[in-house]
Amino acid sequence: MGKNSRYSDIINLPHHQSIYRPHMTIYNRAAQFAPFAALVGYDEMVQDTADILLLDKRIVLSEDAKSLLDVQLQGIREKIDLNPVIKIVYFDEKANKFGGGYALHFGKVKKIEEYPAMLVFLDGKKVLIEDIIQIENEK
Repeated sequence: MGKNSRYSDIINLPHHQSIYRPHMTIYNRAAQFAPFAALVGYDEMVQDTADILLLDKRIVLSEDAKSLLDVQLQGIREKIDLNPVIKIVYFDEKANKFGGGYALHFGKVKKIEEYPAMLVFLDGKKVLIEDIIQIENEK
């Protein structure tokens, strides 16, 4: 009897996938062990420290990046009646207790106000255009 002969009838079968339950991601599989983490609060401490180190570290966009944002904003302005769905990354002074950080917002644009220049979303969120560093149009 060979080493693999005991399982020879199943060794080459495909991995079973349930048709009733979705495949669990590696992230979710790891998360089920989170209650057993040895250093409770460590991740928060690391994030707080990183926030302190990044104070006054607002990203300064290059002229090319600013031009790209201008083109994207013009495209949004042209489709404003359709309430285009976008995702933006912007600097939020209230994002953390250390003076701000970058945040993500996803939603339908209601209008673009001229003064002060800002995007207004249907959900009521208002974001100054000067604080935006990235815009993604959603299909």
